[in-house]
Amino acid sequence: MRKILFTLLLFIGVSTAVTATPLLTEGKISSFHPWSDELREIYGDTWPNYQLELNYPLWRCFYGWGSISYIQKHGRSLCIRQPTEIRIAPGTLGIKIFSSSFNLLPTWNDQLDFYLSVGARYFSLEIKNDSNFVSRGVSKRGWGSAFTGGVLFRLSKRWVFDTFVDLSFKRMDFTQATPYIQRYNIEVGGVTAGIGTGVYL
Repeated sequence: MRKILFTLLLFIGVSTAVTATPLLTEGKISSFHPWSDELREIYGDTWPNYQLELNYPLWRCFYGWGSISYIQKHGRSLCIRQPTEIRIAPGTLGIKIFSSSFNLLPTWNDQLDFYLSVGARYFSLEIKNDSNFVSRGVSKRGWGSAFTGGVLFRLSKRWVFDTFVDLSFKRMDFTQATPYIQRYNIEVGGVTAGIGTGVYL
């Protein structure tokens, strides 16, 4: 996660130095729904997700896309129903394309902009268990993928409002040799839907 954050800050500094094109910074809140049946049974169907996103023109219709998120949820383990907590901090780097770059919308509708994004997502996951039957703490990290689509509403020359849907994918191995305790190879990605607001800096 630190590497992702450092890359984002470096990206901002280099881009600002070489061009005067404004940087779009967004704050987003959303609802995360994991693909995994096991995660939903333990922690519930809906998890809050908080995100900071940066977008910067790279070349023609292509924009650099970078984001960091934080997801935290409490739940109860399967079978023995003891308290557990999960924290996921994804960091994403990728490419975004706006419909305005292709003149796909009528000129009278210049306040509306559709976009699609694809990127590599680094998952940093931690689980804390209040149980004597499993590890008190579990940490997993690894790269997955992310795909996002949304609609950007231009409220003014600087301010925007965003609605989006995000799909993420990453399988992590939670199997262990502890007797009588079942662990899984779990998909920790999911679908996220939310809103955001941003400003051109």
